Amino acid sequence: MRSWGKAIRAAVVAEKQLVELLWESGEFVHVSLWGQSQLSNKDRKALRRTKALIRWAPDVLGITLEFDAMLFDAKSATGRHKDSPNVAVEASAVDALRSHGELVSSALFVFDNQYQATAELIKAEGVKLDGSPNGSGTPFYLVHKDALDPFQVGTTDMWALHQEMTNSEHGVD
Repeated sequence: MRSWGKAIRAAVVAEKQLVELLWESGEFVHVSLWGQSQLSNKDRKALRRTKALIRWAPDVLGITLEFDAMLFDAKSATGRHKDSPNVAVEASAVDALRSHGELVSSALFVFDNQYQATAELIKAEGVKLDGSPNGSGTPFYLVHKDALDPFQVGTTDMWALHQEMTNSEHGVD
């Protein structure tokens, strides 16, 4: 079973990569971490005890060049299921993103910088399953990656930009 600490570390890496990628796209005048990462440990611990949708606030806030606000919830698939043809999203996170999406021009789940999906897409294309004892134990949606959209913001193909940035970090032309 994947440990909570490993899952959190992977999530933090995914969030930081997403912030960097959004900045590099040139599509934003502001990008910052926005969700629970901005709260104290005491506040995060308190939120884990509530069922309020604020508990699943998206990770990143971006303000576009047109001054539209966008929220992004970074999802990492770097664990043992990274080669799966599916992605899994906790049902409460889907409900929360729908709620937060009413506050901004767009709210998206971003999967490993390659795919994006709205909460509506996850609900429409996913199969809702009861929680697994191998995960958090809470209900989740399982969605085939083919149902997801390529990660695109404005005119930028974000997956191509991610690959370009990764190649340059590793000295690949």
